[in-house]
Amino acid sequence: ISSELPRGKRNILYFDTEQSPYHCQLVLQRILALAELPLDQQPEHLRFSHLRSIASLEERRAIIRYAIYHTPDVGLVVIDSLRDLMHDINSSTEATKLVGDLMQWTGEQNIHIQTVLHLNKGDDNARGHIGTELNNKAETVLQIIKDNTMPERSIVAPSIIRSKPFEKFAFRLKEVEDDICIPQIDLSYSDNERKSHRFSYQELSTNEHRKALEPVFSTNEVLPYSKLIVALKEAYTKIVGLSYGQTKLKELLQFLLNKGIVVKEERGKYRLSHNSLQ
Repeated sequence: ISSELPRGKRNILYFDTEQSPYHCQLVLQRILALAELPLDQQPEHLRFSHLRSIASLEERRAIIRYAIYHTPDVGLVVIDSLRDLMHDINSSTEATKLVGDLMQWTGEQNIHIQTVLHLNKGDDNARGHIGTELNNKAETVLQIIKDNTMPERSIVAPSIIRSKPFEKFAFRLKEVEDDICIPQIDLSYSDNERKSHRFSYQELSTNEHRKALEPVFSTNEVLPYSKLIVALKEAYTKIVGLSYGQTKLKELLQFLLNKGIVVKEERGKYRLSHNSLQ
């Protein structure tokens, strides 16, 4: 991601809540290497803070808030990760309050906040209620997953985006000095290459799932389970290139329900959600 901050908003705050000082130093050196800045000097516009040793979650949040409101010329704030700013990741009350804080800080200070949240194991949903809240409020949600065909490569996709989606791209880590690796774009990657390999429906973005499902619900707004399963089999065979059995189709349907792309109505009927990208 490349951007140019406006004059008067060029300072960056980076908060790491989970890594040790050693690994935070590696992250900082990676940033400096990417920016082609000296690795042994404090960067002029970046303030990096590691908060792992601070046991109180409330104190962590207070430190972040204080820094945002008292550091001159802040334009960008990175928080890695939000999970360590709340007690219960599945608490709707905590999630609403935390996302409310983020929205307040961005609005009052005219800044951009970039956060990191891990995905659930077994599906690509952002973890907990906080993940749901972030998906509802974020301007852009990017998903980074390992390439099943090449584990050393990662794929970046626009999971939820309010403007025009960009094309997926891939990167690999390249070591530039001892223990310092920087990501480099893999120019050999393309969606056409991916389609020549077997891959999981979990690798599809939300936009791609909706594109596959729109023909399924084009003639009927709601479908019973039996008809939906048959339609899913046909639709995803065209996209994924694999003919799923009943067990896999049930898992796919549950995956779509968990993501909020498909909604279950009364009497066991299903419809395409109109709000899954909002």
